[in-house]
Amino acid sequence: DQDETCEVVSNEITVASCPPSNDECINAIALEVGNSFEQNVITATNVSATRNPADHDPEEIAFGCDSSDFNEEGKDVWFSITVPDSGKLTVETNEASDDLFDDTALFIYTGSCDDMVYLACSGDEGDGAFSKVQLTELTPGETIHARVFGYNGDSGEFQISAYDTPLNNDNFTKGTLSVYPNPVKDVLNISYFK
Repeated sequence: DQDETCEVVSNEITVASCPPSNDECINAIALEVGNSFEQNVITATNVSATRNPADHDPEEIAFGCDSSDFNEEGKDVWFSITVPDSGKLTVETNEASDDLFDDTALFIYTGSCDDMVYLACSGDEGDGAFSKVQLTELTPGETIHARVFGYNGDSGEFQISAYDTPLNNDNFTKGTLSVYPNPVKDVLNISYFK
């Protein structure tokens, strides 16, 4: 029997049996875009997640991004991200503290949950066997979806973040650039004065 918290209790074990709230694309958890991985990182889980090959079967669209055995062992969870004004975005996973889950797969899609278009994937491009996808030339304001699952059915807690690292330099100074002579014959002089 299952109680109201979706736990099945026996004399020997207690097992969580409900999938995470973001088990389906339609219930994706929104990630807030930061300026670094650390800024808006969240801890998530795919424990008790269900496989859903109907949402673009990873083994068919990009075999090699840790999608091996997804149809037998996949436990995918979903996240949504609004593309920042720059049109650039990095989505990255990493380990959660004191967790044994150490190998994620990450797939990125454009479009709605009902009409998704595969964009990119990552198996082990992040730290260790974690995933990291760097995207450019996206449409600002568009919502994209990130799908995370464990390699060969692995599950546990993990960290995930979406960020756009801005170009910054606090040391720009106004100066004068001088290039002469014009037209150039043999020697071109370039000078810069602060």
